[in-house]
Amino acid sequence: MAKLTEKQLFEMFPDLRGLRQLRKTFGNERASKAEYQKKRRELCDFAQAHNLVIHPGKGYDYYIESFFMFNCCPCDKTRLACPCEQVIEEVAREGRCKCRLFWRSYNDFKETMIKEIEGGESETDRG
Repeated sequence: MAKLTEKQLFEMFPDLRGLRQLRKTFGNERASKAEYQKKRRELCDFAQAHNLVIHPGKGYDYYIESFFMFNCCPCDKTRLACPCEQVIEEVAREGRCKCRLFWRSYNDFKETMIKEIEGGESETDRG
Protein backbone atom coordinates (compact mmCIF):
# COMPACT_ATOMS: atom_id res chain seq x y z
CA MET A 1 0.00 0.00 0.00
CA ALA A 2 1.39 3.40 -0.98
CA LYS A 3 1.87 5.95 1.77
CA LEU A 4 -0.26 9.08 1.39
CA THR A 5 1.27 12.52 1.51
CA GLU A 6 0.08 15.10 4.01
CA LYS A 7 -1.58 17.03 1.17
CA GLN A 8 -3.49 13.93 0.03
CA LEU A 9 -4.63 13.24 3.59
CA PHE A 10 -5.95 16.78 4.00
CA GLU A 11 -7.77 16.52 0.68
CA MET A 12 -9.39 13.25 1.75
CA PHE A 13 -10.07 14.33 5.36
CA PRO A 14 -10.41 18.13 5.59
CA ASP A 15 -11.15 17.91 9.34
CA LEU A 16 -7.58 16.75 9.97
CA ARG A 17 -6.25 20.23 9.20
CA GLY A 18 -8.33 21.72 12.02
CA LEU A 19 -7.45 18.93 14.44
CA ARG A 20 -3.77 19.34 13.68
CA GLN A 21 -4.01 23.07 14.39
CA LEU A 22 -5.83 22.37 17.68
CA ARG A 23 -3.07 20.00 18.77
CA LYS A 24 -0.45 22.68 18.07
CA THR A 25 -2.53 25.35 19.83
CA PHE A 26 -3.02 23.30 22.97
CA GLY A 27 0.48 21.82 23.00
CA ASN A 28 -0.52 18.20 22.51
CA GLU A 29 1.68 17.56 19.49
CA ARG A 30 3.01 14.18 20.72
CA ALA A 31 2.60 12.06 23.79
CA SER A 32 5.72 11.20 25.75
CA LYS A 33 7.27 7.75 25.61
CA ALA A 34 6.08 7.17 29.17
CA GLU A 35 2.48 8.02 28.17
CA TYR A 36 2.70 5.57 25.24
CA GLN A 37 4.06 2.84 27.52
CA LYS A 38 1.34 3.49 30.10
CA LYS A 39 -1.40 3.30 27.44
CA ARG A 40 0.11 0.10 25.97
CA ARG A 41 0.09 -1.49 29.42
CA GLU A 42 -3.49 -0.29 30.03
CA LEU A 43 -4.73 -1.83 26.75
CA CYS A 44 -2.90 -5.12 27.34
CA ASP A 45 -4.15 -5.36 30.93
CA PHE A 46 -7.71 -4.62 29.80
CA ALA A 47 -7.56 -7.25 27.06
CA GLN A 48 -6.14 -9.83 29.44
CA ALA A 49 -8.65 -9.05 32.20
CA HIS A 50 -11.57 -9.49 29.79
CA ASN A 51 -10.08 -12.35 27.76
CA LEU A 52 -9.99 -10.28 24.54
CA VAL A 53 -7.67 -10.34 21.54
CA ILE A 54 -6.00 -7.15 20.32
CA HIS A 55 -6.26 -6.59 16.54
CA PRO A 56 -3.63 -9.02 15.19
CA GLY A 57 -2.97 -7.02 12.02
CA LYS A 58 -2.58 -3.48 13.30
CA GLY A 59 -1.67 -4.18 16.92
CA TYR A 60 -2.20 -1.41 19.40
CA ASP A 61 0.39 1.16 18.31
CA TYR A 62 -1.86 2.44 15.51
CA TYR A 63 -4.70 2.97 17.98
CA ILE A 64 -2.48 4.55 20.63
CA GLU A 65 -1.06 7.05 18.16
CA SER A 66 -4.55 7.94 16.94
CA PHE A 67 -5.84 8.23 20.50
CA PHE A 68 -3.10 10.67 21.50
CA MET A 69 -3.38 12.56 18.22
CA PHE A 70 -7.10 13.30 18.64
CA ASN A 71 -7.51 13.01 22.45
CA CYS A 72 -10.43 10.64 21.95
CA CYS A 73 -11.30 7.31 20.44
CA PRO A 74 -9.96 7.32 16.87
CA CYS A 75 -13.25 5.88 15.59
CA ASP A 76 -15.79 7.87 17.60
CA LYS A 77 -15.15 11.45 18.71
CA THR A 78 -17.77 11.15 21.47
CA ARG A 79 -15.76 8.43 23.21
CA LEU A 80 -13.08 10.17 25.24
CA ALA A 81 -11.45 7.06 26.71
CA CYS A 82 -9.78 4.03 25.24
CA PRO A 83 -10.71 1.43 26.16
CA CYS A 84 -14.20 2.93 26.36
CA GLU A 85 -17.20 1.80 28.36
CA GLN A 86 -18.88 0.27 25.32
CA VAL A 87 -16.13 -2.25 24.49
CA ILE A 88 -17.41 -5.21 26.50
CA GLU A 89 -20.99 -4.84 25.24
CA GLU A 90 -19.89 -4.43 21.60
CA VAL A 91 -17.54 -7.41 21.75
CA ALA A 92 -20.28 -9.57 23.29
CA ARG A 93 -22.77 -8.49 20.63
CA GLU A 94 -20.61 -8.21 17.49
CA GLY A 95 -17.42 -10.11 18.28
CA ARG A 96 -15.38 -6.87 18.22
CA CYS A 97 -15.52 -3.28 19.41
CA LYS A 98 -16.40 -0.42 17.06
CA CYS A 99 -12.73 0.46 16.49
CA ARG A 100 -11.84 -3.16 15.86
CA LEU A 101 -9.03 -2.95 18.40
CA PHE A 102 -10.54 -5.58 20.72
CA TRP A 103 -11.91 -8.90 19.46
CA ARG A 104 -13.69 -11.75 21.24
CA SER A 105 -11.26 -14.26 19.72
CA TYR A 106 -8.68 -14.67 17.00
CA ASN A 107 -11.18 -16.92 15.20
CA ASP A 108 -13.77 -14.08 15.15
CA PHE A 109 -11.10 -11.80 13.67
CA LYS A 110 -10.11 -14.37 11.05
CA GLU A 111 -13.69 -15.18 10.03
CA THR A 112 -14.58 -11.48 9.71
CA MET A 113 -11.52 -10.81 7.55
CA ILE A 114 -12.30 -13.79 5.31
CA LYS A 115 -15.91 -12.65 4.83
CA GLU A 116 -14.77 -9.11 4.01
CA ILE A 117 -12.17 -10.31 1.53
CA GLU A 118 -14.68 -12.58 -0.17
CA GLY A 119 -17.28 -9.80 -0.15
CA GLY A 120 -14.82 -7.19 -1.40
CA GLU A 121 -15.21 -4.90 1.62
CA SER A 122 -12.14 -3.70 3.47
CA GLU A 123 -11.74 -2.15 6.90
CA THR A 124 -11.27 1.28 5.36
CA ASP A 125 -14.48 0.95 3.32
CA ARG A 126 -16.55 0.99 6.49
CA GLY A 127 -15.39 4.42 7.64
